[in-house]
Amino acid sequence: MMRRLHQWLAAGAGRKGSPRGSDNIASLRRRQLRMTYGGGIALTVVASLAFVMVMVLAIADYHAAQVNTLRDATRVIDSLFVQRDALYAQSVDRAEHAWRKALPLPGDDDMLARRFVEDGRRAVIRADAEASPWLVTDEGALSRQPARLERYLRFIEKLSVDTGHSPAWQAGTTTYFRDAGQSFVAFSGAGLDEASLRRAAAHFTLAAFQAAVPGAPAEAPGTAVAPPTQPSYKRSNPSPIRTTFGPDPVSGHLAIISAYEAYDRGVPFGTFAVFDPIDRFTAPLRELGDIALTVATPSGEVVLSTEKAMGAVVPVPAFRPGRHGDDVAHRWHGGRMYLARPVRGTDWIAMSTYGAMDVWTSIRDVAYAATLLTVLMVWGAWMLLLRLDRRLFAPAFAQASKVYQSEQLNRAIVSGSPSGICVIDATDGRPLMHNDVIEGYAASAAEGPASFYRQLLQGHADSRRMAPERPDVREFELLVAGEGEHPVRHLLAATASMDYDGHPVLLCILRDLTARVESEQALEQARQAAESANRAKTSFVATMSHEIRTPLNGILGHLELLAKTPLRADQQQRLERIRHSADALQVVINDVLDFSKIEAGQLSIDDRSFRTYDLLEQVTLLYAPAAQAKGIELRYVIAADVATFYQGALTQIEQVLRNLLNNAIKFTATGRVLIRVSRRLLDDDRHWVRFEVIDSGIGMTPAQQRTVFEPFAQADASIGRRFGGTGLGLALCRQLSALLGGSMSVRSTEGVGSAFAFDVPLRLSKDESAALAHPLQDERIALLSPAAEWREGMERRFAMWGAETMVAAHPQQLDPAWVASADALVVFGDARGSWSESEETRLGARRLIRARPDGPLFPERRNGTFYVSCYSTDALLRALRWSEGRAWSDDSADPVPGGG
Repeated sequence: MMRRLHQWLAAGAGRKGSPRGSDNIASLRRRQLRMTYGGGIALTVVASLAFVMVMVLAIADYHAAQVNTLRDATRVIDSLFVQRDALYAQSVDRAEHAWRKALPLPGDDDMLARRFVEDGRRAVIRADAEASPWLVTDEGALSRQPARLERYLRFIEKLSVDTGHSPAWQAGTTTYFRDAGQSFVAFSGAGLDEASLRRAAAHFTLAAFQAAVPGAPAEAPGTAVAPPTQPSYKRSNPSPIRTTFGPDPVSGHLAIISAYEAYDRGVPFGTFAVFDPIDRFTAPLRELGDIALTVATPSGEVVLSTEKAMGAVVPVPAFRPGRHGDDVAHRWHGGRMYLARPVRGTDWIAMSTYGAMDVWTSIRDVAYAATLLTVLMVWGAWMLLLRLDRRLFAPAFAQASKVYQSEQLNRAIVSGSPSGICVIDATDGRPLMHNDVIEGYAASAAEGPASFYRQLLQGHADSRRMAPERPDVREFELLVAGEGEHPVRHLLAATASMDYDGHPVLLCILRDLTARVESEQALEQARQAAESANRAKTSFVATMSHEIRTPLNGILGHLELLAKTPLRADQQQRLERIRHSADALQVVINDVLDFSKIEAGQLSIDDRSFRTYDLLEQVTLLYAPAAQAKGIELRYVIAADVATFYQGALTQIEQVLRNLLNNAIKFTATGRVLIRVSRRLLDDDRHWVRFEVIDSGIGMTPAQQRTVFEPFAQADASIGRRFGGTGLGLALCRQLSALLGGSMSVRSTEGVGSAFAFDVPLRLSKDESAALAHPLQDERIALLSPAAEWREGMERRFAMWGAETMVAAHPQQLDPAWVASADALVVFGDARGSWSESEETRLGARRLIRARPDGPLFPERRNGTFYVSCYSTDALLRALRWSEGRAWSDDSADPVPGGG
């Protein structure tokens, strides 16, 4: 397109008297804009018309659906009236048969009539217990005719049997009967017993009944009359069913009233009136779905409606007949569309109505979709046209308007560019255009300018051969041998093949990388020097650690030899603590060596099976003296779902715990330090175990927490002076946790305390030797401890050993009788100040064992009480299994004779 514009402009500019190229471009641009925006407007109009058509069709579909719904609803009502007429026709036949059977025979007395008169002309009559009760009342006219009254009463008695089994006798229906003289009235209802009938009779009046029940067609010309709908029933005088509506004289509820006469040899002997509840007609309509239907009289009185908020009177507009003989009439009235269809056998009208909001609710999704589609189509069309204008037409016209200045502008750019730019012949490397930078590069070449351009040509050819799938633009480094300050010049060349003046040429852009290359070489030399210094440091640390560990191993060896000599219990305890301290010193040295090994990537992982509480006891026992010296409570608790045995890097886990516990005790002046162990499941044989060390120490600010795991970092400058340390421990902990595939985190509040969490994945141990024994099977142990952590942990431990346990936080919570019969009472933890020894004595324990933070590692008996360390469950187990006349050997868990 640019070439055609350029040719057209050149040809127009060459003709004499022709407008300038810029004028031609402006004329073409105006024409193009008219076509672009005219097409967009046309597409917008078409899309809008399509949207209007879709909305019209959607509204027409909604109207058709409403018409069909009205037809379905009126068919349901018609079918209900047909079923009603059939049932009532059968009821009339049975009533006329019962009337004939009720005729007294010669010699029969008027017993029912006399009793009825004696009861005040109001009684409840039923043939038997299975029959339906009827309430009978007479205003006096029929009571003066005993024989006729007797027949009516016998008729009601027989009718009670029939109505009890009649299919027309439905729940909620009330049936009335009145004689031809309209003074004798009887009524009954499904579900009404005698008591209900007598209560209803208190509100029943003949006047209310006569006002509600329509008379014969001659008496009530406005009553809807339904012709017989079942001609198969042969009656001498078939009576049409008159249908109206009104309140039930007994219940007061609105009902559909069906009235019809019963005949005896062509003479009516009475009238039946059945009050069907409105719900019997509205319930089937609601089963059709969410339908709004109202049945009304021509005067607008509402007969029934599926809408709860419908009033008693509704407007009934003058309907226009349906189109093309349709049986549904319609009328727009009061801002709503009314649809109407007659109800079969009545002059009632079934109506449904809808307004603009109903239509909108129904077609809202279609409207939204059509609107969205229309907007998207219009937006897409306009975006395409505008994109074409911005990306194709506008750039083309803008570029064409500058075609005459492009060559001069390009030359100015080439000349002023800080990079070297040149155009050379693609066949022989002859320079066709270059700037001063290229000229300087070529002049500095040792073999002359011609060799410099040949190097460019050769470098482009080599680059194409090495990566033929790359684009036309090639990049390669060019080394130019020179003289003077830069004996070798490093250039980055970017070349592209193109045509210039009908010949194949190379456009070359070169940047001088000599300074960057020299800087990279200097950085590489510095990196190598730093690595050499780091290796020297690592070698020095390893050598010093080895030199320190050599005499320390001698000290540990002599301590071990000293432990095998006969010692008193207190000496043995001091010796154990010296050994633990020496081990701790060796651990510190190992930490320094491990930090160096981690940095060098040479730390080996010690993967083995271990017991969880053994690990915690070893760590707490090591730091218990330091905690006791500061008056700090040191406890540990293991969650119930933590396994007893795990397989993992025991040495590294213990190293992390020692560092965390050492820091917790160091930074805590008063209060307590707690080690908590919990877990969550990773898969069937792996757990994600969390070791958490919680203290009540000085705490940290959020800013201090962000740097606490960095090497040699401390909260502030006074920490090292007040508490000592180098700030290396937590950094080592984080590196060890990462090495084990875990993580390290901290929560802290300044002045309240800190909680360091160490999460590590561990496998369940498969070692069969790890099976638990039950050394205290069937023994009873009373556990007394003021610390909830000790109570929780030791209760599970005793249960694991097979013992039955009673646990309490105070002696008053224990049952003295249970304690007296138990094998031992264990007072665990530091209970001083929580209760008195006299309260313990009153419990009457057979054996008393005190497990205290400052207790010995081997059981000691003083004045009948055993003392052990609360951080050694092995010592506690030995004390529990101690018996009179037996002592413990140094290397056996079984008692041996002697000592006491």
